[in-house]
Order: sequence, then C-alpha cells, then structure tokens
Amino acid sequence: MRLPVLMYHRVSEINSDALTVSVAQLDEQMRFVVAQGYECVTTEQVLNFFKNKIPLPSKPILISFDDAHVSFQNLALPVLKNAGINKITLFVATDLIGSNHPDCGEIMSLEQIKNLDFTFIETALHSHRHQNFKTLSLDNIRKDLQKHISFLKKNDLPFSAAFAYPYGGYPKDKIHLQNLKELFSGFNIELAFRIGNRINHLSDTTDLFTLNRIDIRGSESFFKFKMKMKFGKIF
Repeated sequence: MRLPVLMYHRVSEINSDALTVSVAQLDEQMRFVVAQGYECVTTEQVLNFFKNKIPLPSKPILISFDDAHVSFQNLALPVLKNAGINKITLFVATDLIGSNHPDCGEIMSLEQIKNLDFTFIETALHSHRHQNFKTLSLDNIRKDLQKHISFLKKNDLPFSAAFAYPYGGYPKDKIHLQNLKELFSGFNIELAFRIGNRINHLSDTTDLFTLNRIDIRGSESFFKFKMKMKFGKIF
C-alpha cells in the first residue's frame, strides 16, 4: 500500500514560493487529491495500522501543515473544507506560538490554536524551539522535547504521538539516530517524519522514525505536483 504524505507551510492570497502556495494552487491540488479517490488519514491511523493492524483506506493520503501559520487558519482551512478534505495534521512548534519568526513567518496565537476544530485537525509534534535535530546534541534534544510536551500538556492542547523533524533534519549517524529513537520512545513518540520526497510503501516500511513526506512548493507547476503525487522524488 502506498502512502503519500504531503507537507505544506504557508498559504498566500496570490504569492507563491518554495514554502508558500497560493490559494488557487492549494485549491487545484486538493480538488485533484479528492478526484483521484484518495482518502485522508491521520498519524494516529497510520500508527494503528502498524501497531494494531487496523486497516487503512485502500488509497490513503496524509496531508500535513507545519508551524501553525496564521495563513493556515485564515486561508488554508476554507480551501481544504470546500475541496472535500476531511482530515488534516498540523505539526506545531510550541516556542513559535504567537511569534513572527524570521524563517517561519507569522504564527497563530495559543488562543487561535486552542479554538481549532480538533475533530477535523489533528495536532502533532514539531519541537519546541524549531531547531535542526541533525546537528543538535542528544541532551539538547531531550531538553527541547521536555519543554515541548510540557507546554502542550500545561495548555491542554491535544497531540498525537507523531513528530515532524524541523527542517527535515535528523541524525544520519546510525548510533546517534538509534539513541534518538530511544529518546523518542521515552517520550512516547512512536512515529517521526523526515522529508525524503518519497512515497511510503507501508508493506516495506520497517523504520517508523524516518517516514517520508513530500514537500509541496508554490514555485513548482501543477504538473510537478501530479508527478510528485505519483513518484515522490522529481529529479
């Protein structure tokens, strides 16, 4: 079974770039997803597939947005609902909440996030300070995750046991990566997503901490979007 996991960041009325899709682009892409017969799933459903053998739809897709940009609430959500998308995963970096970050832009406030419709939106983990785990020491990762999960629990924000690596970065050294996986397990984190730009083939997947996402760029054509949906990586 194939599982494409789409990764979005910002949405704009008109502008588009590597991290920003326009409203028109998002609408066209989501209508294509629905027309092709994909059914949206959450990270919790993916985890239940692996852990408890609970079947997924025959043609699953996971659609994710990073960072909780204000544009996710103001622009993306109406487009997603109008296109017929019924499940979305939002990866939240807690220290960015309510800020205007130089890399990430304007982020939703705590109140805005708490008022989201959690029957439609699954919130998941994206670190506290949005630092690259590829170069961060294990001790600093541990401190970051402690702050991250403590913040979510203190503010009664629901979250799934899934993590998206900031900037897609994770340790390539096998020992460091294994130590990170053990650290994740200590925090009850059971899935982690890199970028990878590949389609996940679930029957062949053995490592739940390096699942692939496909980055969707506003700077690329609709044709490239369709090719990424089919093949993942575009050379």
